[in-house]
Amino acid sequence: MNVLFVKQVSIKFLSRNITFLVYNSGNLNFEQMMKDMYHHMAFGSQDKIREIIFLLSDAGNVPALIHCTGGKDRTGFVTAIIQLFLGVHYESVMMDCLKSLKQNLID
Repeated sequence: MNVLFVKQVSIKFLSRNITFLVYNSGNLNFEQMMKDMYHHMAFGSQDKIREIIFLLSDAGNVPALIHCTGGKDRTGFVTAIIQLFLGVHYESVMMDCLKSLKQNLID
């Protein structure tokens, strides 16, 4: 018999409490989960990122709309990579990312 455990986990992020319902969480380390997710996006998704950049390098494919369900993590990451690739200053890209993150927490 499988037992399903539901646990409510709250974390403080950018001065806000975020609450999740997690299943079979055991010792959940949210910070490590996020680091692992972003590490995978950067180093485990190179083929997909290469494909996106290749598609956008064809003038027939632009302008383009890049989106995902939440519009923050994957979309923001890919958009930041594209901006950096095109020569946008790192500080500007980071400020845009942080602004979007903060706005998503408010909404």
